[in-house]
Parts: sequence; structure tokens; C-alpha cells
Amino acid sequence: MSRTIDTNFCFWCAAKVKDDHCTRCKRLQPQAHRKPNDLADPAYEEVMKEYAVVFLVVVLLIWLFVLIAKFLLYLLNT
Repeated sequence: MSRTIDTNFCFWCAAKVKDDHCTRCKRLQPQAHRKPNDLADPAYEEVMKEYAVVFLVVVLLIWLFVLIAKFLLYLLNT
């Protein structure tokens, strides 16, 4: 049986946690102890959309370069 970590309490002193910081010892909670709220962040979604657009543009440019290279090889062989 696996043990789940309660993210409402500090990893070190077991006090209450607010905004990923302990209210007693003021320590930032470890990454594995934090709630996975990065995916709900609108800024994160915008960045991922930009990465997707850049990825698609790079793939299309590579495809276009290969297509032009094949056409030039075809012209040279005839």
C-alpha cells in the first residue's frame, strides 16, 4: 500500500502550508510535495501553444527543404 503525501502540511515541521511555504518555518516545500497546479496556469498554456507553433513551423520548413531537394535532384537527373 502506497503512502500519499498531504500537501496541506509542511514537509519538515508538519505546520500548515500556504502558497507552497510553511506558515511556521517559512520553508518552501519540495517540488514532489507541491500540488500539481502548473498545468492549470494560463501562462503555462500560452507558452505550450507557442512551443507547438514553433515545432510545427520547424517541421514544415524541414519538409519543404526535403521537397525542394528532391525536386532539384529530379531536375538534375533528367
